[in-house]
Amino acid sequence: MPSGSTFDHAVRTAAPRRGGDHAPEKQAITRRVIASRKSVVCHGPAALLAAVAEDGSHAYAGYRITAFTNEEEQMAGNADKAKWLLQDRLTEAGLTVRVGEPFAPHVEVDRNLVTGQNPASSGPLADELLKKLG
Repeated sequence: MPSGSTFDHAVRTAAPRRGGDHAPEKQAITRRVIASRKSVVCHGPAALLAAVAEDGSHAYAGYRITAFTNEEEQMAGNADKAKWLLQDRLTEAGLTVRVGEPFAPHVEVDRNLVTGQNPASSGPLADELLKKLG
């Protein structure tokens, strides 16, 4: 797996449901990317839950993001089946979760992080990434 210094952008799509991706090597790469101030593009915001800094704080605390919302989970019939909801977990980790209309495109850009709320956000998210690539 490459180090954070060998690429300019990371794209994360559809992280494993409710579990995030807590693989230590992926956490380490995420920390290196943040430290080097390179862009992280993430449409699978559950992966952000694994981004814990070496001091134990959350690496994205204070960032403004979007993710699949509690309302969308409810409308999709998944909320009652889930052990936890992504919007709640991200908020608990100290991220500011902004939401758009359910199942409509919504993208947030904060520093080096671009997030999309749902699959309908894929196109606008790609447009934001292209802007960052210049």
